[in-house]
Amino acid sequence: MRFASISIAAVVAIAGAVGGVFAHGGATGIVGDRMNGMMDMAQSVKTLSQSFAGGAFDPAVVRQAARVIEGHAGETMLQLFPEGSLDSPSVATPEIWTNWTEFSRLAIRLRQLAAELVAAADRDGSPPVPAPVVSGPEAPGDMWASLDERALLGLKPQPRVSTRATEAPAEIGPSPQALFAEITDACASCHAAFREAN
Repeated sequence: MRFASISIAAVVAIAGAVGGVFAHGGATGIVGDRMNGMMDMAQSVKTLSQSFAGGAFDPAVVRQAARVIEGHAGETMLQLFPEGSLDSPSVATPEIWTNWTEFSRLAIRLRQLAAELVAAADRDGSPPVPAPVVSGPEAPGDMWASLDERALLGLKPQPRVSTRATEAPAEIGPSPQALFAEITDACASCHAAFREAN
């Protein structure tokens, strides 16, 4: 299953990155700020991985973890990478600034995916849309409604969809699990391109 294989591999890689961050204790200033943000996001990825591992998940847990990622990604992340900020123990590479467009794209995409995951968790936790109610002459209480032209001619009335049914839902976006797989892909791509190898 694509979700399981990508997510597990990415979570292992991200967890390794967190281990590297803990090994680089003592970071201060902007380097310390961004390393702390990366640790928060990595912990949230781990929480999401555990949440989705069993199939069913708690939408509140998913929302909270996704909001942490959303809060650290995008412009917030970009502001923590002023050009040339490679003071030890930073594990950022100079490619961040030589390919700022791609780095920015990944940071902003990560924020968008996290926001979508918040919405998907909300959607997943909402009550399901009831199925349309099909009625006909056999449906009690619908006798008069079923007396259409065909019934008056002695023909079997056409079943109809009740106007009481809710409108067909708008197209539903990606599942929370699919969004999580995209989040881990974005993290792994960013680390591969812009982080020193362990």
